[in-house]
Amino acid sequence: MRLADLASLLCALFAFSCEEKRASVDIEKEGEEQARQAMSAEQLVKAMDCAAVIDTINASSGVFKDSALVDAQQIDAKVKQIEAFEKKMGELALTAPDLPQLVVEYRQMIRDMAAVMKDLKDPAKLEGLEKRSKAITDKEDELVKKMNAHCGRP
Repeated sequence: MRLADLASLLCALFAFSCEEKRASVDIEKEGEEQARQAMSAEQLVKAMDCAAVIDTINASSGVFKDSALVDAQQIDAKVKQIEAFEKKMGELALTAPDLPQLVVEYRQMIRDMAAVMKDLKDPAKLEGLEKRSKAITDKEDELVKKMNAHCGRP
């Protein structure tokens, strides 16, 4: 039963001044509707922001896949792909709360990966790259879990 119907029934049963009750019910209904619309708008913004982030990550996820990097030219090409991915993430215009901070952290993780890739060219920096790569991979897993939780994905 709708709130207005219930108010009408109460008016009839208890002989209240029905016009006054209906007016207050209409105002209450408008307030509830505005709250619902505001919540829906907020949820819509969040859904759109989440979709933009997830689409960007999914479209560029191949950048982290293993490939044969045997010379400096191939490494430079991979670094450019990673940097382009980071730039795409930075171009997202996000307004949903909390998600922009997660994207900032994700972009830092991408920059860290680019730095590791650049260090592949320097034999003096090879030691410790595996550990750094593992830390970056762990950070990405953590950030993806946080983004999925924020966006309501399993």
